[in-house]
Amino acid sequence: MTLGEKIKEARKSLKMTQSRLAGDKITRNMISRIESGSASPSLETIKYIADRLSLPVSYFLSESEDILFYEKNEWMKRIYEAFSKGDYAFCINKISSFSGVDNELAYIAAISCFELGRDAFMRGSLKTAVMHFESSEAFSCKTVFDLRTIGALIEMYKSVAMNIQAPLLEFNDEKYIESLNSTYDFEMYKYLTQDHNFEYTTPCFALHCKAKKKIKERKYQEAIAPLLEAAQAAFTGEYNSFAAFSIYTDLEQCYKQLYDFENAYRYSSKRMSMLEGFKT
Repeated sequence: MTLGEKIKEARKSLKMTQSRLAGDKITRNMISRIESGSASPSLETIKYIADRLSLPVSYFLSESEDILFYEKNEWMKRIYEAFSKGDYAFCINKISSFSGVDNELAYIAAISCFELGRDAFMRGSLKTAVMHFESSEAFSCKTVFDLRTIGALIEMYKSVAMNIQAPLLEFNDEKYIESLNSTYDFEMYKYLTQDHNFEYTTPCFALHCKAKKKIKERKYQEAIAPLLEAAQAAFTGEYNSFAAFSIYTDLEQCYKQLYDFENAYRYSSKRMSMLEGFKT
């Protein structure tokens, strides 16, 4: 592939016109002549064009036709640094700007999208969470690396995001892998499936399950204290929007059973406010 052909291909991949590529330093006619091979640009012009196309100069000066190789060569160190620091948005933005993905990039992108989705889920932006989870699933299909654990976690979190009021209707726990690396995610699975006998280390999960046992015994007054503690715990440490929503739901129901309609209305309002927030 000639220099002109490389420039033309890169420009078209960005849906950029010759005039836009030319900018204010060279003419559209010069770009046309370079692409057709009738003009040989100076090194300074090549550097200018490469910068406009967000590609390394070395790509245009080499005989290789693999743009991705040069994109990775220029950006992988910064992508690794960002990934190790948890700057997943940077990883996704940069990888998405590449001309394609390979096994390594797809693996990093899949994990990054999952982490962004999980963060959005915890904050209560469920629509955004689902978008990230679906992107993670798409990238997972483009790598041979084992991402079954990530797939299992997406299965769980996505089921809640898709139906916050009755997540188990969406959740197929037969697909879920229990050998997870993260204790919190495994506890989230136990909490979601309402395993009240599990020994939780996450305070809001433990307190809510304690209250659930009281509710099952119809001891609604005794359930109030652990529910209030659970509500407070849900907003400390790693916030979990699903846990907070579930606790508010039980507080509303307990107060109704106790004919305390003022408090029932208070937690009903909190729950409805969260439902509106989940649409983001």
